[in-house]
Amino acid sequence: MCVLGDNLGSHWLGGFSTNFSTNRFICRYCLVEKDCDNINSLANTAEIRTPASYNADADHAANEANSSSFHGVVGRSLFNVLHFYHVSLPGLPPCRGHDLFEGVIQYDLALLLNELGKGSAEMSVDYLNDAIKTFKFKGSDACDKPGHISNGPAIGGHAVQNWCLLRLLPLLLFRVVDVSCDYWKLLLLFREVVELLCAPKLSQTQVLYLNRLVYAYVEERVHLFPMVALRPKHHYLLHYPWLIMQFGPLIRVWTMRLESKHSFFKRCCRTKHNYINVTKTLSETHQLNQSLMSTGTFLFDEVELGADSMAFDRTFLHTTFLLLSCSVHS
Repeated sequence: MCVLGDNLGSHWLGGFSTNFSTNRFICRYCLVEKDCDNINSLANTAEIRTPASYNADADHAANEANSSSFHGVVGRSLFNVLHFYHVSLPGLPPCRGHDLFEGVIQYDLALLLNELGKGSAEMSVDYLNDAIKTFKFKGSDACDKPGHISNGPAIGGHAVQNWCLLRLLPLLLFRVVDVSCDYWKLLLLFREVVELLCAPKLSQTQVLYLNRLVYAYVEERVHLFPMVALRPKHHYLLHYPWLIMQFGPLIRVWTMRLESKHSFFKRCCRTKHNYINVTKTLSETHQLNQSLMSTGTFLFDEVELGADSMAFDRTFLHTTFLLLSCSVHS
């Protein structure tokens, strides 16, 4: 069993610190420490958390008067009372959409595109935007084609748009990019990592290969951008091969389906315009909709008439229409 969520929600439910900026222990899987003096302190993993170490840290945090957390644990999770479940078994899988597509891709792709533009007279973000406008996206890609690429610290766009952009980027830039550039090689390496992480099925050999690629990407990223600090989501990326062995392909445990469910509540808020006890309004509307959906088929081939009704004669309207037409012409 596992509980799906983004990093903030999973840390809150799991009893971990939700302060990723100042707390030194930002990982719910291991005891890695973030060092403010070393911007690349998150480039490695540390001792894996276990239920025993988690319980000891929770007891220490509860007994410590001057500190509200210990090793990043602020208290015991209520879900730990369940049989055969513990948040440190692990029981809180990562969300690939938030960590990868709206995290690492957002910022690292902006860095790489900026550096690729410096080494080429033709390559630029404006050229990429023009290429996206003229490129003929097909199938599902046409529904989630990338939008306008920002020239800032992040490329913008939602998760599936960024996934589509990274996958088709070689086709968009092959005419103007220098394929021998180290930044382009890093981008292709990252693209291969993402392709393996998005696979619906992986063998153990592919997981081992993915582990090598992930560490190679993080090391090369540190080498090419030594002054750009790694984010916590880069560190979570290092745990992905191990987490695949625990949960299976991570495409099965991301929160995209939950985000789709949230769209129902967003539509309700926009249409009702009633924000007094909004949780009650949304829950009642949702349950009424679920009861309607569970009743089965709404449209029937045959209609049952009541006792005070009579069957409709199909020829009646046809005959009446002909009589009226004849009278008009005469």
